[in-house]
Amino acid sequence: MALTLSSADLSRIRAAQDVLLAPLAAPSVEVWGRRVVEALAEVLGAESGLVLLPFESAPLVDCGTGRRLAEVFEHYFVEPATTGAPFPDPAITRSTKIRLSRAIRTLSYARLDHFLDGALSRSSIYNEMQAAHSHQDMASLLADLWRDDERVEGAVHLYFDAYSAFGDETLSVQDLLVPAFHAGLNAALDLDARRSTLDALDVPFVVCDVDGRVVHETPALTAALAGDEQGGHIRAEALRLASDLGGADLAVHPERVLPTARGTYTLRATLLPEGASLGPRPGVLVAVTVPTSPWPASEVLQSRFGLTRREVEVAVLLAQGLPNSSVAKALYISPHTARRHTERVMAKLDVPARAQVAAAILADA
Repeated sequence: MALTLSSADLSRIRAAQDVLLAPLAAPSVEVWGRRVVEALAEVLGAESGLVLLPFESAPLVDCGTGRRLAEVFEHYFVEPATTGAPFPDPAITRSTKIRLSRAIRTLSYARLDHFLDGALSRSSIYNEMQAAHSHQDMASLLADLWRDDERVEGAVHLYFDAYSAFGDETLSVQDLLVPAFHAGLNAALDLDARRSTLDALDVPFVVCDVDGRVVHETPALTAALAGDEQGGHIRAEALRLASDLGGADLAVHPERVLPTARGTYTLRATLLPEGASLGPRPGVLVAVTVPTSPWPASEVLQSRFGLTRREVEVAVLLAQGLPNSSVAKALYISPHTARRHTERVMAKLDVPARAQVAAAILADA
């Protein structure tokens, strides 16, 4: 039976495809994930959703399901992906094997039940999901990509209080959306690799587009501005400088010197060559010379405490006395993700209280 769509349906689908294809237009992968859920929910009529992404900074983005369902997904999917342990429920292993062998990229409860020979309702993950977040049906889009000879997966799961707006045709609509999700996730992974390369330089700078929007800020700059009351002003000046250069108005303050209570910052901007930008618009790299930091270098903290790059950022922000809400805002992550990183940092530093983080990272520095 041919899929029948109205002009309004087609318009919503095209709008959702545009969002799926535009991770570079979002300030972070977490924001992109949230936009993806909102766009797909608008098309299919879902009330809530979750995104599982192969990124350390945002492995799980929860959009309206509630914390309990997110915890179920962390246990069944995020933790195995992080540790390499097998899936806790054999139903996941079996259904994944079947869908990969058949190159299936869309799921519903009916399709999963078919894979499991009618045993879905007896699986532990299904029952825990229902207990955590009551819903009638689910629609999933999946993307399987290869990086360094390893399969990585991204998934969007949408949940319906009743049923999808397209009824029995929902899987066919999902099939129209999957290629865009696959391409968008692939672009996001490529962007993440380029951002990781920039972060490894451990140099404080920000990449903006010529419209004055932040595309990427390195952890070195985030750490350097942590706790400085003028940090927002410095970022704003970097955006103004990028906008000036993007407009080819090179005579207007190509270099800016900004004194603060902590010391003097110097901003220097470079218009990136074509093809080197991190976003869809031409880019400007603004290097920031900062006052001497009291904190050890990022690689030193990684080596001493076994921290990831993201955890180093969090540790320095905590050392500055910032609460989780401010950490989340500074790093463009959710408060939940900030709390989880804080717990891991404190465990690795072996400190019982946030107030002891600074002393721990400065010890023997």
